[in-house]
Amino acid sequence: MPRLPDWPQRLDAFIESRRGTPFAYGSHDCCLFSAGAVEAVTGENVAARWHYTNEIGARRLMAKWGGVDGLVTAALGDPCHPSQAGRGDIVMAELTNGETIGVCLGAVCAFAEEPQGVALRPRSLILKAWKV
Repeated sequence: MPRLPDWPQRLDAFIESRRGTPFAYGSHDCCLFSAGAVEAVTGENVAARWHYTNEIGARRLMAKWGGVDGLVTAALGDPCHPSQAGRGDIVMAELTNGETIGVCLGAVCAFAEEPQGVALRPRSLILKAWKV
């Protein structure tokens, strides 16, 4: 998937637009936040086929794809080592609510979390990464 020429500005604008957005399954959760980051970087909506409105629906989607890892792999291809994650790539970490995906911003990664909408966590927490 090629990146748009102005992807850094688009990614920054996307992250800023989600700050303070309440966490909600089906609108602002880790999967849709990460897919929104991919769309900001590439212009491609990788979540177009993901349809759910609540936590039960999200869990069903995860079960269908073999968990969050399987869902992201289906959308972006095989994961790479966490050390290869760069700005704009999708990452997975074990956070308070379990395996969570977000976007690498460099030294930190952004995740959709309660209550602040977007939480920044150190990249040392990355377990897996997917190149965008």
